[in-house]
Amino acid sequence: MSRRLTFLALLTAASACDPCTGVVGCTVSSHVGASGRVLNEADGSPAAGIPIDFVRTGGVALERDSMRVVTDREGQFEFDVTASATGAATGYFRVHPADSAAYRVTGLELSTSNRKGEARTFGPWTTRPHVPDIAEIYIRGAPPLLAASQTIEFRPTSGVAVEGLTGGVFRKVSASNGWVPLFGSELRPLDAGDVIGDLTVFMPDPIGTVVRRDVHVEATPLFRPGLTIHRLGVGPSLEYHIALLRRGLGQAVEGASVSFQRTGGVAVIPPDWTGATDVAGRVAFPVRALASGVLTGDLKVVPPSPWKAFERKALSFPTFEADTAILYKVFEVGPGVSTYAVLRARGAPIKGVRVEFRRTGGLDANPIFFAAVSNDSGYVFLNTATQTAGEVIADLTIRPPSPYGRFVLRGVRFPAVDGDADPVLIGQWDVASPPAGAQQ
Repeated sequence: MSRRLTFLALLTAASACDPCTGVVGCTVSSHVGASGRVLNEADGSPAAGIPIDFVRTGGVALERDSMRVVTDREGQFEFDVTASATGAATGYFRVHPADSAAYRVTGLELSTSNRKGEARTFGPWTTRPHVPDIAEIYIRGAPPLLAASQTIEFRPTSGVAVEGLTGGVFRKVSASNGWVPLFGSELRPLDAGDVIGDLTVFMPDPIGTVVRRDVHVEATPLFRPGLTIHRLGVGPSLEYHIALLRRGLGQAVEGASVSFQRTGGVAVIPPDWTGATDVAGRVAFPVRALASGVLTGDLKVVPPSPWKAFERKALSFPTFEADTAILYKVFEVGPGVSTYAVLRARGAPIKGVRVEFRRTGGLDANPIFFAAVSNDSGYVFLNTATQTAGEVIADLTIRPPSPYGRFVLRGVRFPAVDGDADPVLIGQWDVASPPAGAQQ
């Protein structure tokens, strides 16, 4: 290929990365642009000749903090304004329909651009914002309990104001599947944005009245959007998970028995239970809290035979307000070595030190050789499985990053345990000053 053809090929490749390359006037000073379309809610026809205001409330300064445009005969609008810098401007739009009150579209962010004609495109918007959503309400707990055929109340506390409330409350009876409109277009929002409030479910005893605070329901400016079904949990949750791993191997232990006995704190249904770990080694608390607070009780873990069972007494489990589970604890079961070491360099934790473990005596181990690397805190975890409790003897080769040299610790004794035991600190070593007896 000739030198000229090579240059042209490189120029073509570079041009493909930038749409403005070779286009006169494509790159301009920073600006903010927006465009959209407004349709009449009643029949979907273009909302022609209606004013659209944009008001800047923060972010990058613009040439004007407010501006007005008017929709054309197709209901379309657009604007473009110079920005003082690169970034984003925040603000809101106000739409002025011909046959209804004006409304705002809030919480918007418009990013600046240096390309001519580039703008954020919205739409299509409606002449009347609405809240067409449905909620599936359930009472938190395991398993979840659908709030079927129950009285549901939503009391707005902040956010977008709505019309159509009776006594300041939206009240409905849920369907047999726990569905209830929120608000299924039965209320009229005065602006587009979030309606925020408290959702109350009146359940029969022993559950009683349960409340979920600060529920957000979106009032949308979009023209006839698709229906959204929100799954909302109400009430305090105790959905904790316990996980069991094979000591030394980190493998999930399926089929272990986990039992809990309540000794105090909040009332739950049931107060005592027994479950089995699943294929992921987990078991979930199958309980429903009847109030907020702290549940206390005893936990017993019975792993597969012949591994040792153990108990934990007076454990505390605070209720929480969330639709997700919390992993309470990972327990190791079965015999094995579960240890860690701390590595430093001149007293400071050092990351990236490779530690090689090679069994030389004591109990048989699986694996007999492995390598681990220290983390940001200088911790390195050294674990291997055994058949019984006892002791494993191994050599450790420490390989720190440059400029430090490697060294070997011979005949390190590792305890192999069974039952309830936390990882054991096996040593603390400074790679700048290897311990006495270490071999270089």
